[in-house]
Amino acid sequence: MGRLIDTTEVIAVERRTTSPADAATQIALLASGAFIAAIQVAELALGMHLADSPARATHRRTVLNELLRVATLIPLGEIEAREVARLQALLRRMGTPIGDRDLQIAATALVHGHEVVTRNVKDFAKIPGLIVIDAAPG
Repeated sequence: MGRLIDTTEVIAVERRTTSPADAATQIALLASGAFIAAIQVAELALGMHLADSPARATHRRTVLNELLRVATLIPLGEIEAREVARLQALLRRMGTPIGDRDLQIAATALVHGHEVVTRNVKDFAKIPGLIVIDAAPG
């Protein structure tokens, strides 16, 4: 079993670091040997494109590039997409839907037998069979 690092953890590193070099070091510590789902590239790239300054955009680009360097990217293929649909139907029937991006992350983790490290335990805990590690401080 491996660790799939949720976007919330990557964003936490981006927010608590002050330089691209520091961010790269912290991402390397967090995600070395870990996994990420393909949708996370879109989530993090969106943040980079919406940055309120060129410096913040550069900082976020460094975080994304370092993450892609040290973590293994798992694409959303047919098996993962089918798992997204199964989970979405299950959660709707249970009356506990979660966002599409989190569904893709969870489905990827389940298909590949990984736990999810996140600060968003509330949503990920709704998914039967998913091992969720709470990364929130405290």
